[in-house]
Amino acid sequence: MSATTVADQRGHILATALDLMSERGAPDTSMRNLADACGLNVATLYHYFPSKAALVHAVIEDRRYLDRLAEDVPPVDLDLPPRARLESVLQWLWRATLDEEALVRLILGESLRAEPAALEIVRRLLAAMDAGFEVWLTELLPELTGDKAAMARILRGQLIAWLIEGVLVAAPDREASFDRHAGDLAAVLAPA
Repeated sequence: MSATTVADQRGHILATALDLMSERGAPDTSMRNLADACGLNVATLYHYFPSKAALVHAVIEDRRYLDRLAEDVPPVDLDLPPRARLESVLQWLWRATLDEEALVRLILGESLRAEPAALEIVRRLLAAMDAGFEVWLTELLPELTGDKAAMARILRGQLIAWLIEGVLVAAPDREASFDRHAGDLAAVLAPA
């Protein structure tokens, strides 16, 4: 099997695993279910991933969410007033997070189940979010006074709360609901 085919097959397994695990949770996604969904035999899965824990870890790592937090910077018009800039950052962050909804569901679910493989990654993810958000606040909103690290932790907590709440809001109303939340939080952190 060529290197490209191996990478393609591994990528197909990870994408299928993400879909199944985000819907059912990792405990309810057996290697047999995954093999069937991929059109492979179970032995092939174990060739790529020696255990289910290794598979969960690989699914989360494959999305490069941690790397992207460090690399991606919200596109913000620096001529806007601070509150509008912060609201813009929050809206960009929300939409970027929605692009990873399946991964977020998996991470949240495995965290709530205290899955050891996921908890280690979640700890790293939370630290990366805090660090990334602090950099964004410092670079994009230098006028904000106060503890930027504390503000970053508040943003992270609010984002997670909004993701959980987003499950309860009908899909057509999600963006409007989040935009209201973004405006409210921006008003608190960056008063006019």
